[in-house]
This record gives sequence, C-alpha cells and structure tokens, in this order.
Amino acid sequence: MSGPAIPPSLGMRQAVPLATLAQEAAADVDRLIGELFPQSPEARAALEQMRLADLAIMQAIARVASSDDGKVMLEWLFDQTLRRPIYLGALRGDAMQAYGEGRFREGKNAIVHQLLVAIALGRGEQPPYREGT
Repeated sequence: MSGPAIPPSLGMRQAVPLATLAQEAAADVDRLIGELFPQSPEARAALEQMRLADLAIMQAIARVASSDDGKVMLEWLFDQTLRRPIYLGALRGDAMQAYGEGRFREGKNAIVHQLLVAIALGRGEQPPYREGT
C-alpha cells in the first residue's frame, strides 16, 4: 500500500482559512437560533437599531481615546487599574476578605478592558484577548 485510500473524485484537500470556518459556524448558529426562536420583523429591526446604537457609542469612545486628552485619560486609568501592583497583604488575613478584594480589583480591571474592547470595535479592529473571558 503506497498511501491512504482517497477517492480521486475528492482531489487535493484545500486549506480553509480559520476566519472562514468561524464565519460559517457563526452563520450556522444564527440560522439554528432563527429556526428555534423565530423573530418578527419588528423584533429584528429593534435588535438592529440596538446594534447600530452600540456601534455608534463604540465609535464615539474610539474618537475620544484617539484625542490627546483621551490618551492621557487612558494612561491614568491603566495606572490606576491594570498597571497597579498586586497587594499581597490581603493574603495574610481571612480567605474571604482576600477573595473579596480580588473580585473588587477584577471588577475595576474589567471596566478598563471593556473600554479597550469598545475602542477596538469602534475602530473596526480585533478586540484584545483577555484571559478567562
């Protein structure tokens, strides 16, 4: 036997970009959801209006972030949240207290991350990856 038995009608395997597979999968999921939960034209129009409103807000955030004052504001937010050193003193006390302080810090960081996602989407870019989301 010289190799795998591939029927000649199949031909060479074509490489499919991952983005294409993701788009096809998303379209399949949307189609299935549409079949399971049909929406009225009014509901679809309302959802589209909400999507456009969200996009307008993200574009406004991106414009503000691109300004000189916006860059200063973002740097300050990063210093107050993402770049702030981790306080390990809380680990000496009660475990629930340390857990609470960690969740509080994560909440502050999540707001800044949401701003970064909005800026990227408002610019038409890929949002940054965040571990655990």
